[in-house]
Amino acid sequence: KGRELEEPIHLVTFVETALGTKDAKELLYAWQKVVVTTKAFGLQAIDLVYIDCQDVEGLRQQAREGALMGFTGKQVIHPNQIKVVQDEFAPSPERIKWATELIAAFQEHQKLGKGAFTFHGSMIDMPSLKQAQNIVTMASTVQGK
Repeated sequence: KGRELEEPIHLVTFVETALGTKDAKELLYAWQKVVVTTKAFGLQAIDLVYIDCQDVEGLRQQAREGALMGFTGKQVIHPNQIKVVQDEFAPSPERIKWATELIAAFQEHQKLGKGAFTFHGSMIDMPSLKQAQNIVTMASTVQGK
């Protein structure tokens, strides 16, 4: 009480059964559905907990899969999971460079009155720009930690 957020946090977390599942493959459809639905509504999708807090490589693999699938973060249940999850969800230097260059190219094309354009052999439009902006935002957030 008395601690209010300047802006509300909009996110959806993905939670499975109390018994847990090691690799979550049986939850693949639901996993993907959470990402698609949250992205459609502009929300953050937070991946489920990896229950074996001693299995660092299993956690790393599941976090990497979640990040590639489009989750923006992952729940953790033990302090030794934090760095692994942060490492997997943080954009790589190559990804940050790509995003920064794409945003600059987009701004240049906007000055010329152009919409979609080609960048590194790919057609770029608003969804691509949004992805690049999200990468830059994530990178600046992670660097601040």
